[in-house]
Amino acid sequence: MATAGSIDMPDGELVFDQSNVRTQYDRPHRSQVFNGTLQVKRTPDGHVVSWRPQEDAVKYQTVHKNGVTTDADAIEMTDNAAGDEVHITRRAHSFWFELNEMCSYYLHSKKDAYELTIMLRDGTRLPTMVFDIGKQQLFLTTMADKVRTRVSTKDKGLHLVVQDDIDALQKSFNSLDLFQLDTTSQTLVGRLVKDSLPTFADSLAKMTHFFTQGPQRHPSRQISDGMLELNPASYGEFEDTFTIDEDQEPGFDFIEQVPELPPPITVTRRTPLKMEEWTTFFDIDGRIADPNNLRARIFRGGCAPEIRSEAWKFLLGVHDFSKTIREREIEHARLTEDYYRMKLQWKSISADQESRFNGFSVRKNLVEKDVNRTDRSVDIFVKDGNEYLSMLSDVLMTYIMYDFDLGYVQGMSDLLSPILSVMQNEPDSFWCFAKFLSLIRCNFIDHDRMEEKDQRQLGIKRQLQQLHQLLSVVLPSFAVYLDNHDSGNLYFCFRWLLIWFKREFSFEDTKRLWEVLWSNLPCENFHLLFCVAILEEEHVRITENNFGLNEILKHINDMCYKIALENNLIRAEQLYFQLLNVPKAAKILGFNELAEDSV
Repeated sequence: MATAGSIDMPDGELVFDQSNVRTQYDRPHRSQVFNGTLQVKRTPDGHVVSWRPQEDAVKYQTVHKNGVTTDADAIEMTDNAAGDEVHITRRAHSFWFELNEMCSYYLHSKKDAYELTIMLRDGTRLPTMVFDIGKQQLFLTTMADKVRTRVSTKDKGLHLVVQDDIDALQKSFNSLDLFQLDTTSQTLVGRLVKDSLPTFADSLAKMTHFFTQGPQRHPSRQISDGMLELNPASYGEFEDTFTIDEDQEPGFDFIEQVPELPPPITVTRRTPLKMEEWTTFFDIDGRIADPNNLRARIFRGGCAPEIRSEAWKFLLGVHDFSKTIREREIEHARLTEDYYRMKLQWKSISADQESRFNGFSVRKNLVEKDVNRTDRSVDIFVKDGNEYLSMLSDVLMTYIMYDFDLGYVQGMSDLLSPILSVMQNEPDSFWCFAKFLSLIRCNFIDHDRMEEKDQRQLGIKRQLQQLHQLLSVVLPSFAVYLDNHDSGNLYFCFRWLLIWFKREFSFEDTKRLWEVLWSNLPCENFHLLFCVAILEEEHVRITENNFGLNEILKHINDMCYKIALENNLIRAEQLYFQLLNVPKAAKILGFNELAEDSV
């Protein structure tokens, strides 16, 4: 087990003690490093490892009540006597775990330190511990005396705990399940034996297809609490309508060959587009002379903060590339007037009217609830009752009037907050937000209001299916692994797709990623290639640790704010070029000559 917070570590004999071991906590807008002491104790039940922060590793902050939400593992809250303020103690909580629960650790060397990340058998990823050069060996030697490890053949930084030989042998034998075939397997194998097949090669090919590409079954699994936020409202119901190419008749008449991909090419990223270069894209009348070239430049490096408020309007379609600056000013005035007209519609609804307007009242309550907990660790949203929280609420309420059929769905506030931080006003934020949602509207179709079950969450399900197909080309063995571990439905990627990685990256990195994706280059659905790039980076840790559904969900959640944005953008673009001649990928990604030429 692993425990964080105030729960005391079991008593035992101290066998290891090391001070000045830092832990790194990754936050939405920054990483925090705390100094502390690492210990190992011998207890009657085995060895226990603990880390405790130094007393001075504490930061205090006082804010008003009602709506302050920050990372639960980094704060403690207490009410003052007056009852109108909350004192927040920002600190790194101590943690401890039983050494026999460790399944692996990852050791990464940096210029002046070593980073050690421990993963447990239940998929928990502990905070990264940072050692000064040479100091990590003391702890590693102590662990080596207690547990046996081996270096992964696929990643030299990954060290896997070696199970007891007898236990490992028993588990391996049991996993074969040689004499307990299920009904489907018995039927299929029996048919293979009885059918008159022309050659042994045909039989072998069909048998191979069954064990690697056969019907996928995803039995329901208990999912840990805390895994469900911004995930399907009902995993069981979501699963009922989720299929991955299961319509093939079990006679295996069609065998698909996995293509061999060419080696990745070298691609480079550029620095962000700055104001001086930005102005060169306009002609004398203020038109964008070459929209494709501008999109390619933003795809390659993103935008500097000083041009974002204008650049995003072009990328999202609020501004027309072909219009002059005067034409855009006229259009902007019209859109501003339209926004305030729609805002007045809901502002003028009286309490008496609202009491008989249940659809509006329900959505209003959802907005109030989510606004009070959206990005409260980001500077402009920290103080309770500040103008940006009011703007966030007003824009979301106005969107309800703009698209009442869709209304408000959890996650929309996550999409608006970065836009509002850039635009700094309601009308521009609203229209950029509306254009963004038009791109991913299918993600937010309220499945509770859909009459037919097979229509619910259709957009997300389609993207997950497409992602599985891409994985089956890029990482075929990993796709099979996920299928065999109740994870072929890729539920753990649901949040990535729903709000476009908003919870996975820092606030600044989210802006950079979104503007790259809004460029619509080098192909449609480039965000799916970005997903593949991330999974490619993590698949060795998942497979080598033999993670199942619960463990994969925890592992993916623990990756928040730890994903290298630029590296994965590079890898995603490499995948684009590697998949250019793969028909299945071309259909999913909508390859076109324009994208190739532009990028």
